[in-house]
Amino acid sequence: MLTAGGSLAGSIDTTPPTIAVVATPAANANGWNRTNVTVKFVCSDAESGIKTCPKAQVITTEGANQTISGTATDKSGNTATASITLNIDRTAPVMNATRSPDANAEGWVNGPVVVSFSATDALSGLAPGTLTAPITYSTTGKLTAVGHATDLAGNVGAVKLAGINIDTRNPSIRITLSPAPSGPGYRNAPVTAHFNCADGASGIATCPADQLFATDGVHTVSGFATDKAGNSSPTVTKSFSIDQTPPAIAATLSPAPNTNGWNNGPVTVYFTCTDTGSHIATCPANQVFATEGANQPIVAAATDRAGNSSAPLTQSLSIDQTPPTVVVALSPAPDVSGLNHGPVTAHFTCTDAGSGIASCPADQVIATEGANQPITGTATDLAGNSSMAAATVSIVSGPSAPNLVEDPGFESGVSSFYAQDATSHVAQTDVSPLEGSHSLHVDTNAWGSYIWWDHGFQGGLASRLSVSGHVRFDIASSSRLKFCAMVYIAGVNWPDSPVSSCADVTGAAGDKGVVNASLDIDPTKPLEHVHIFMSQEGSEPLNFTLDSVSANLDVVADPPGDGGGGGGGGGDDNDPPDDNPPPAPPWCPSTSEVPGPSTGPFADGVTVHLTRTFAGGNRISFGVPVPPGVNLADVNDVRVLRSGTPLDVSARELLARHDRCGVRTGVSVLQIQFDASEMTSNEIDVDVVWQGALGPVPGTTVVPYINDDVSAAAAETVETTVRTIASVGGVNKLVEAPHETKTLFTAREPRVLATFPDGYLAATGILGPQVTRAEAHQPQFGGLAFLSDALVDFSLSSMYDLGYAINPDPESAVDPVANYEGWLYDRCTTYLTAFVHTNDTRFLREAHRNCQYYASKINLTGPDAGVFSGKPDYPDPKYSHLRGLYAYYALTGDELALDAGKAIADMWFHEPGFVKPYRAGHIGAPNSLWTERLLGTSFEGLYYGHRLTGDAKYLNAFYQMFETGYRHITGDAAALAQINPGIPIPFPPQNCFIHTILQHAEGNDGNDPWCSIWMSELMIDALVHYEDQTGDTRADEVFVRLARYLRDVGSSYFGYGPVDDTFLHPSIPYDPADGENTRRLVPLYGSGLGPDLVRRNFGEYDDIQHCTDATALTAVALRALKRQGTYDLNPIGPFASEGESFLAMHHEFAACAKQTFGDEWRPRRDPREWTSSQLAPGLGDPATFIRQNKIGWPIGNLSPQRKLSWWFNMSMLQFGLLNDAGITVPVLTPGIIQP
Repeated sequence: MLTAGGSLAGSIDTTPPTIAVVATPAANANGWNRTNVTVKFVCSDAESGIKTCPKAQVITTEGANQTISGTATDKSGNTATASITLNIDRTAPVMNATRSPDANAEGWVNGPVVVSFSATDALSGLAPGTLTAPITYSTTGKLTAVGHATDLAGNVGAVKLAGINIDTRNPSIRITLSPAPSGPGYRNAPVTAHFNCADGASGIATCPADQLFATDGVHTVSGFATDKAGNSSPTVTKSFSIDQTPPAIAATLSPAPNTNGWNNGPVTVYFTCTDTGSHIATCPANQVFATEGANQPIVAAATDRAGNSSAPLTQSLSIDQTPPTVVVALSPAPDVSGLNHGPVTAHFTCTDAGSGIASCPADQVIATEGANQPITGTATDLAGNSSMAAATVSIVSGPSAPNLVEDPGFESGVSSFYAQDATSHVAQTDVSPLEGSHSLHVDTNAWGSYIWWDHGFQGGLASRLSVSGHVRFDIASSSRLKFCAMVYIAGVNWPDSPVSSCADVTGAAGDKGVVNASLDIDPTKPLEHVHIFMSQEGSEPLNFTLDSVSANLDVVADPPGDGGGGGGGGGDDNDPPDDNPPPAPPWCPSTSEVPGPSTGPFADGVTVHLTRTFAGGNRISFGVPVPPGVNLADVNDVRVLRSGTPLDVSARELLARHDRCGVRTGVSVLQIQFDASEMTSNEIDVDVVWQGALGPVPGTTVVPYINDDVSAAAAETVETTVRTIASVGGVNKLVEAPHETKTLFTAREPRVLATFPDGYLAATGILGPQVTRAEAHQPQFGGLAFLSDALVDFSLSSMYDLGYAINPDPESAVDPVANYEGWLYDRCTTYLTAFVHTNDTRFLREAHRNCQYYASKINLTGPDAGVFSGKPDYPDPKYSHLRGLYAYYALTGDELALDAGKAIADMWFHEPGFVKPYRAGHIGAPNSLWTERLLGTSFEGLYYGHRLTGDAKYLNAFYQMFETGYRHITGDAAALAQINPGIPIPFPPQNCFIHTILQHAEGNDGNDPWCSIWMSELMIDALVHYEDQTGDTRADEVFVRLARYLRDVGSSYFGYGPVDDTFLHPSIPYDPADGENTRRLVPLYGSGLGPDLVRRNFGEYDDIQHCTDATALTAVALRALKRQGTYDLNPIGPFASEGESFLAMHHEFAACAKQTFGDEWRPRRDPREWTSSQLAPGLGDPATFIRQNKIGWPIGNLSPQRKLSWWFNMSMLQFGLLNDAGITVPVLTPGIIQP
């Protein structure tokens, strides 16, 4: 500081400041840093103070001996400098790893591996002792080596060496022989030795290939395996023996058969067994045959220790220990007094059901007059048995009337005796015959039940009829048998004809001897028919045996153009003979049109989906119906492809197409078969191409359906349980006993199920004009969709497919074998219809079982051939349906269905009581059974008989029946008199198949008219097919007439019960507020116009069950009006046209059907529907409560069982029929007509 004089005052600083250097972080013990270093300068000056001090520096550069300096200056200008040396190395050492030995080509070694490490560091250098020493690896596995090294700065380097794969273990190997031994130490098939090689480390490098040993003998197989590391397994060896040669077996019979190949006593069969391979394991014991029969197979087999069985024996034996039957017949037969009036020929008829006749006595002629002249003759059969027949002849002079009964002893059948209906039954029997080897067994079960024998005698004159028969009552009865001689007088009605004279047979069981009845006849009055007539008088059933019947007619004049003849059982001598083919329709022969190109969605072919449902089998087999638009001339044109690759198949024509005269025009259905090895998974698709595809021509070898390679036994079952009610924790519950599976019947199903695209089967028409379920639910059919739903619901209910176990009560789990009436309306067709409609395979499998069982129950031979044997009490042809069997055969090729169908068709072709007279133009007799059900079922049998066999005789017989039927429904009074001659009071024409209540078996009064209109629906399918094939448009007129009858006579309304009115004139209003009692229009079971044109109403309370039948009739009639072009013509009542009246009637019947289905669907039967409070009343008596409420019963009420089929078999055709006619039913509108 300056003083006042200007001189400097204060101290002088000459001392430099102090400066220090600090490095952060500090260097390690080796003088190195391995991170960035911050250098700070600390400056101080105790005198003048610091003027400047260097700023801190961050040193990032790697390197050794880096000098960092800084200078401090104080305020006096003094300076001081400081420095520091840094060594920075941030880089880790560089490392390397090497292995010894190296891996093989597979990347593996089979011994220890040494890994060595090396490292370098360019700055600080390696810290001594930090480099990882060499590592030796000897453990099996996939390993990785890791090494480390550290430099002086502390940086750590690392290296990994992967892929050290070591496998020091040997692989394993074992030999598996297949198949397994079939017997102790032996196999009976080629053996494949398969080597199973395994290695848990490197994996298998080599494993021996399979070895096949196909020759008999002792074999040894050996082999070893290597793994990828080069290890080898020990060699394994296995020895085994093969014997594929079956043992030999020979049978020796003692005693040996005679020169005819028969024995007439028991036979002992001795067996000799040999085997040169594994030696005999079993040889059959001696067998003793004592049962009679021809060609009884000797079923026996030897087995060897390898399990081979000997080839089936081709030997058989025939035993007949029963002497032949020899019956002597006298011709002419003695009169009712036992006398002959001229030479008598004794003809011996020898029969033997066993070996057959070897010798039979020649005819003997006795011409000498005298009483009780003996006649004997001995018959011998091929087995050496013999028997003798004897008779006596008394010859006096004078003429005698011949016996008109052709087989009085019933040795050939029932000798044209016929039962009235279900209340009577006749059958040939060999059980306790009265005379000879057979008699006729008869039972009747109701007052007025009768049987008869008939002899046509139209226009002939006679003076006396004498009848006789040997009778035995087999059970005692308070009723009496009226044994009558009866004749019908031509042109005379009841009560003046028929006339009869009867003998009464009463009393306890036992032989009644010969019963005689004689009737004196006015010889001036022409006759129509001659009868032996027997009826029950009383309420207790009759059960009796008949033999040696005779009918002797004292003829005054033979019928015009006839010399007399035998009995006919409901026909007459003008009826078509059984053995001659019926004449063709007048349009035949005709020229068939040349088929054009195939059209439609399946013009090229169809994809078939195959699903395996049963294991096993070597052959896939299915039928393929061909759609109408496809013209297939020959099955050889067909190819079957899988994913575009042709398959080697066999094919055959199952069914053909025919022109209007029954001449074949092409393939309708073909069957495809191929090897099951093509079925590489449980489901595959194959394409059936009609023509033009490449591939081999189909073969012709077809394995029968019954063969286990094609089909399998399948049980129809129902799962049942017994329920009770219990309180559990205060909650009432239904408690179920263990479930049981009940087998109802056993049939067969294909092992592989074939299905088609939705709508394909409907398009083929195998069940008529069907539609799919989706089509039935389209808006144009909205009012009828309920029918589709009901078909599904009630069909599933009938199959017990409801999601719960069924109550085992017989009325719940119905046995279709014991309760056979479910087959009456063709249940086979029902389930097939459900499948075609829905494409749901549950229905297809149900159909397979039901159709196959039904086919198995059709008699194929004997007097009841073609008749359903599942109804055991008496042969009933109305159970013989062919429509379902035809479609089932088309889908499966089951030869049993073909045989059953042929038998049914032939039965209807020859049927004497109904078909044969109707083919000839008339009903058999005033007391002949005649129903629309028989007409529909016989139509079906004849038409499908033609389709099934290709034989035009069935089509021509159908035409004959239709000719009569057309006149029956459209003819005038004169035509009706010809069709139903001899009825007491002729009925007026009335648009139905008019007949009497007696002919319908619903009463004994021949004066009451009867038409069962709903039964007429049973002929729809056959008539529609017949019209389509032949072009005979008269079928449309029949349908229109039936609908008119239904409208004007054959229906009434139903409210709280049936009322007596008609569709056009209701007596009660339609009011939906009436709920379950809302008015319904129902078809009458029976009705008709009498001579006074007044309706006789035989309606019943349950006629509401047949409303669906009526919808089928109205639908086909609507289609017929459209086809005729008359839909808009003929106004009636409040309707502008007949078509409108039919459509309104269709709405009424459909509404009735819908309400009926609702009534019969019982959801409360489902046990899952019941709550605790609802079950409470049943705690005291659960069994009664459950039965009263039918808990666990099927929801669909199908009692009687047959109604499932009458509901749906024809009514489901209405969708296709209405669609063809262009008629829609979007909404049901009943009640158009009000009182």
